Amino acid sequence: MLHIHESEVPHRGDLALITLCLQDAEEVRYLLEQLKNHGHFYQQVISERLNVSVAVKEGREREGIEFLKGQVKKIILEKNRIAYWTRVLARDFFFLDPLERRQIIEMAEMILKGKRKDVPVKVALSEEEKLIEETLDEWLANRQPLSLKALAAFRLKDYFKKLDLLIETAIDEYKLEQEYQSFIQCLREYLNGRTPKMEKIYLSHDEGFRLFDGEGRELKRSDLQKLLDRKLLVNFPVYVDSMILAPLLSIAPERILLFTADPEQGIVQTIKSIFEEKLTVYPLSAFLLLKGKDFT
Repeated sequence: MLHIHESEVPHRGDLALITLCLQDAEEVRYLLEQLKNHGHFYQQVISERLNVSVAVKEGREREGIEFLKGQVKKIILEKNRIAYWTRVLARDFFFLDPLERRQIIEMAEMILKGKRKDVPVKVALSEEEKLIEETLDEWLANRQPLSLKALAAFRLKDYFKKLDLLIETAIDEYKLEQEYQSFIQCLREYLNGRTPKMEKIYLSHDEGFRLFDGEGRELKRSDLQKLLDRKLLVNFPVYVDSMILAPLLSIAPERILLFTADPEQGIVQTIKSIFEEKLTVYPLSAFLLLKGKDFT
């Protein structure tokens, strides 16, 4: 079983030690826990304040060094990144609520991983990851102590600039999302206060939207104008689409049957968010077969 030594002057003997100077106690705790869980790679692990020194077992050099390298990379590229963003959000942008910070950081991670296709900002960290890889290889080859604080200060300036861009973009997206959710909630409250003018609406979404009443008759623009609640456009002049959202909200049907080939499109998602259980989505191909029939 691997024993971790904690001492002011650790006994090194003749072991070749690899030494790392970490930045805080949490990093030390994480690394020691990982090394302990993989103690079969290591002859000795010494912890001295923020310094961790490791001696790899003879015959396990490749696995032991690769595992150590992987954990240090994880500290730099994942744990340090999250810690850095957390500090920046609190210090520079005054996001003091831990839940808000977590949501913004999750947004930044999604942007970094390319999961937010609607966000134009693209940031790649491949060059920085390559630099970190080279630095760690050099450290492990030369067995000179490595300071993560010095690494961040002198070799990763461009990396932190990219992290700043990512978190600033995530803040903008978070604020937009908050505004959108507030907008949706206001429209839900408006809808709940309306008396339905029709029991059912058929909504066909192809290149545009077409509305049909419960008997399958198309509602032309002139019909929709007569049904429109003018106060809605006065209260939400910028956000409410007068061609589709305003008529649907004004009619406030008890049921909407939406036929679409693109259920993930933004306006479709907005309709789903507002009308919730009143909305049923069908494939567009079903529209020609079901038009004018009584859907149940």
